[in-house]
Amino acid sequence: MSQLFRLIKAMFVHFWRNAWLSMITILIIFFASLALHLLFVTSALADATATFLRKKVDIALYLAPSLTADDAMKLQEKIKTSSLVDAVVASTPDEVYTEFLKRYERESETVKALKSIDANPFGFVLKVTAKRLEDYPRLYAELSDPHFVPEGVIERKNFDDRSDALKRFSALEHSVRWGMIGLVAFFALLSLFVVFHTIRMAIYSKRE
Repeated sequence: MSQLFRLIKAMFVHFWRNAWLSMITILIIFFASLALHLLFVTSALADATATFLRKKVDIALYLAPSLTADDAMKLQEKIKTSSLVDAVVASTPDEVYTEFLKRYERESETVKALKSIDANPFGFVLKVTAKRLEDYPRLYAELSDPHFVPEGVIERKNFDDRSDALKRFSALEHSVRWGMIGLVAFFALLSLFVVFHTIRMAIYSKRE
């Protein structure tokens, strides 16, 4: 017990003898730990944002209203067989109709014009997502090929392209991540340097 007391007493004595150096060491280690945690948080947020942006890029296929549900499902299964396709999500004409009303609910004239039509003018909509961002031009060309999708089945295609925004974000995220890694490395090296000299000074003080 007496040895432990002497050890604690000696620790506090050496701490106060080199108080400024001890405080600097503690602060540097604290900032190094903070930078490391910020790196982890930044990486997690960047990955989540990139995944969200990738999900927003797709090709919407507006099928002819005359197409039956069986034909639309067959086309959906056929598109899934493409090696470029990651997923195909189908929306029924009723779902497209409801979504249209919600989107243009503030434009009364448009809503009135739609409701004045007795029948639902919309057909099935297939939203096609590629496996990789760079696959979209090839996938768009494949979906435009009449040998893959017969003519008259698709009324129009809408390529919701956010690839430029995703590329800019990826470049920014890459720069921030490497900046944080550099900051962590700097504080880590500085911590080692200060701790090393703190130990040397403690040994020197003890010897004196």
